[in-house]
Amino acid sequence: MSRGPLPLPYSSCPPGELSQLTERLRGPTELTKEERHPVPAAPPALPALAEEIATARFYIEAARAAATRTAYAADWRRFDAWCRLRDDTVA
Repeated sequence: MSRGPLPLPYSSCPPGELSQLTERLRGPTELTKEERHPVPAAPPALPALAEEIATARFYIEAARAAATRTAYAADWRRFDAWCRLRDDTVA
């Protein structure tokens, strides 16, 4: 059952205006590199993650005992001093 052609949304536009409007809606056919890959002016804002960060810090600190962290820090200071005596840099 055919109902005939559907009316165009721009049917009240004169033919010349319709083609101009269509071209404006289509935009340019050739895009520049900047148009294809726009660089944002600023990075997007990150959501507030304060609670998640606090939880992560808690687990990081709980992963090692306080005495272990103190011993690691002392070992690192000794290694740093040894490197300085050899005139090397610590990576």
